[in-house]
Amino acid sequence: MNTTRTSGQGPFPIKEAFESFSNGVHAFGPFHGHVLEYWKERLKRPHKILFLKYEEMKRDPRGQLKRLASFLGRPFIEEKMINKVLWRCSLERLKNLEVNKNGIGPQVVLISGLVLLWMGRTTSGRRWGSNSIKLLG
Repeated sequence: MNTTRTSGQGPFPIKEAFESFSNGVHAFGPFHGHVLEYWKERLKRPHKILFLKYEEMKRDPRGQLKRLASFLGRPFIEEKMINKVLWRCSLERLKNLEVNKNGIGPQVVLISGLVLLWMGRTTSGRRWGSNSIKLLG
């Protein structure tokens, strides 16, 4: 899996991808090793690294959103803003967006602990996106 696949090979079979990932083989090196390194570093520098767990976000989205905002140095001042962000991020809203129906939207790349967003244009010429954002590290 650490090699580039040609277009003739097609996508990496999901069963093989799952087995490779479970065994620590990932395009950017051993995934679990990367996570463990960040986990340990977070203990030394909690102001620099934040772990958000899916289970905690499902159980307490409001609390986890407040935690994320505080970590980013942008705590919420008004309660109604928390409600607005939770609504904007809700699956109910997101699944009905035009971008999710026809595939037009910002390019997002996840690279071993980084989420990168970049500026672009929609088919109508409208600008979207933001500068790159480094979430971990």
